[in-house]
Amino acid sequence: FGVFSSLFFAKNHMSGHLLCKIVGYDEQRWKKLWVVCTSYSLFLYKTHHETKPVCTIALPEYELGLIGPDDGYLCELPHSFKLTSESTVNCFVADSSHCLDRWLEVVKNCRAAPNSGGSTLHLISV
Repeated sequence: FGVFSSLFFAKNHMSGHLLCKIVGYDEQRWKKLWVVCTSYSLFLYKTHHETKPVCTIALPEYELGLIGPDDGYLCELPHSFKLTSESTVNCFVADSSHCLDRWLEVVKNCRAAPNSGGSTLHLISV
Protein backbone atom coordinates (compact mmCIF):
# COMPACT_ATOMS: atom_id res chain seq x y z
CA PHE A 1 0.00 0.00 0.00
CA GLY A 2 2.65 2.53 0.96
CA VAL A 3 2.54 6.32 0.82
CA PHE A 4 0.17 6.54 -2.16
CA SER A 5 -2.58 4.54 -0.46
CA SER A 6 -2.16 6.57 2.73
CA LEU A 7 -2.53 9.82 0.79
CA PHE A 8 -5.51 8.44 -1.12
CA PHE A 9 -7.22 7.42 2.12
CA ALA A 10 -6.64 10.81 3.76
CA LYS A 11 -7.88 12.71 0.70
CA ASN A 12 -10.86 10.43 0.15
CA HIS A 13 -12.25 9.91 3.63
CA MET A 14 -14.77 12.01 5.48
CA SER A 15 -17.41 11.50 8.11
CA GLY A 16 -20.04 13.66 9.72
CA HIS A 17 -23.74 14.31 10.11
CA LEU A 18 -25.87 15.00 7.03
CA LEU A 19 -29.60 15.25 6.53
CA CYS A 20 -30.48 12.40 4.18
CA LYS A 21 -33.48 11.42 2.09
CA ILE A 22 -33.80 8.57 -0.39
CA VAL A 23 -36.46 9.52 -2.95
CA GLY A 24 -38.67 6.56 -3.76
CA TYR A 25 -37.92 4.82 -0.47
CA ASP A 26 -38.92 7.14 2.35
CA GLU A 27 -39.17 10.40 0.46
CA GLN A 28 -41.28 12.28 2.96
CA ARG A 29 -38.81 11.91 5.81
CA TRP A 30 -35.45 13.54 6.25
CA LYS A 31 -33.16 11.77 8.68
CA LYS A 32 -30.04 13.10 10.33
CA LEU A 33 -27.53 10.33 9.84
CA TRP A 34 -23.84 9.82 10.47
CA VAL A 35 -22.25 9.45 7.03
CA VAL A 36 -18.86 7.94 6.30
CA CYS A 37 -17.31 8.30 2.86
CA THR A 38 -14.42 5.95 2.14
CA SER A 39 -13.34 3.09 -0.12
CA TYR A 40 -15.59 4.11 -3.03
CA SER A 41 -18.68 3.88 -0.82
CA LEU A 42 -20.92 6.03 1.32
CA PHE A 43 -22.01 4.36 4.56
CA LEU A 44 -25.01 5.80 6.41
CA TYR A 45 -25.43 5.07 10.13
CA LYS A 46 -28.10 6.09 12.65
CA THR A 47 -25.38 7.47 14.96
CA HIS A 48 -21.59 7.57 15.06
CA HIS A 49 -21.70 4.78 17.67
CA GLU A 50 -23.35 2.27 15.30
CA THR A 51 -21.33 -0.50 13.69
CA LYS A 52 -23.91 -1.62 11.11
CA PRO A 53 -24.90 0.92 8.42
CA VAL A 54 -28.56 1.47 7.57
CA CYS A 55 -27.54 2.05 3.95
CA THR A 56 -24.49 1.59 1.75
CA ILE A 57 -24.11 3.41 -1.56
CA ALA A 58 -21.50 2.26 -4.12
CA LEU A 59 -20.35 5.70 -5.33
CA PRO A 60 -18.88 4.80 -8.75
CA GLU A 61 -22.38 3.73 -9.81
CA TYR A 62 -23.96 7.14 -9.08
CA GLU A 63 -23.85 10.60 -10.61
CA LEU A 64 -23.01 13.44 -8.23
CA GLY A 65 -24.68 16.83 -8.55
CA LEU A 66 -25.98 19.87 -6.76
CA ILE A 67 -29.70 20.20 -6.22
CA GLY A 68 -30.80 23.19 -8.28
CA PRO A 69 -34.02 25.04 -9.17
CA ASP A 70 -35.04 22.29 -11.60
CA ASP A 71 -34.90 19.82 -8.71
CA GLY A 72 -37.16 21.88 -6.41
CA TYR A 73 -39.27 18.89 -5.54
CA LEU A 74 -36.23 17.14 -4.09
CA CYS A 75 -35.00 19.72 -1.63
CA GLU A 76 -35.38 23.41 -1.03
CA LEU A 77 -32.73 23.48 1.70
CA PRO A 78 -29.37 25.21 1.16
CA HIS A 79 -26.10 23.25 0.95
CA SER A 80 -27.74 20.23 -0.70
CA PHE A 81 -26.45 17.68 -3.20
CA LYS A 82 -27.70 14.48 -4.78
CA LEU A 83 -26.45 11.11 -5.88
CA THR A 84 -28.54 9.64 -8.70
CA SER A 85 -28.70 6.30 -10.45
CA GLU A 86 -31.24 4.89 -12.89
CA SER A 87 -33.49 3.80 -10.03
CA THR A 88 -32.85 6.10 -7.05
CA VAL A 89 -32.18 9.68 -6.06
CA ASN A 90 -30.37 10.20 -2.77
CA CYS A 91 -30.49 13.72 -1.33
CA PHE A 92 -28.11 15.12 1.26
CA VAL A 93 -27.86 18.44 3.12
CA ALA A 94 -24.66 19.70 4.75
CA ASP A 95 -24.45 22.19 7.64
CA SER A 96 -22.65 24.93 5.69
CA SER A 97 -21.29 25.84 2.27
CA HIS A 98 -17.79 24.89 3.48
CA CYS A 99 -19.02 21.43 4.55
CA LEU A 100 -20.88 21.05 1.25
CA ASP A 101 -17.72 21.86 -0.73
CA ARG A 102 -15.70 19.33 1.28
CA TRP A 103 -18.35 16.59 0.89
CA LEU A 104 -18.53 17.22 -2.87
CA GLU A 105 -14.74 17.01 -3.18
CA VAL A 106 -14.48 13.75 -1.24
CA VAL A 107 -17.47 12.07 -2.91
CA LYS A 108 -16.18 13.11 -6.35
CA ASN A 109 -12.78 11.58 -5.59
CA CYS A 110 -14.36 8.38 -4.23
CA ARG A 111 -16.50 8.01 -7.36
CA ALA A 112 -13.33 7.60 -9.44
CA ALA A 113 -13.32 3.81 -9.06
CA PRO A 114 -13.68 1.29 -11.89
CA ASN A 115 -17.33 0.78 -12.82
CA SER A 116 -18.61 -2.37 -11.16
CA GLY A 117 -21.80 -2.43 -13.25
CA GLY A 118 -25.37 -2.03 -12.04
CA SER A 119 -26.65 0.27 -9.36
CA THR A 120 -26.04 -0.80 -5.79
CA LEU A 121 -27.99 0.67 -2.91
CA HIS A 122 -28.22 -1.57 0.13
CA LEU A 123 -30.95 -0.60 2.59
CA ILE A 124 -30.53 -2.56 5.78
CA SER A 125 -32.97 -1.04 8.28
CA VAL A 126 -34.18 2.38 9.27
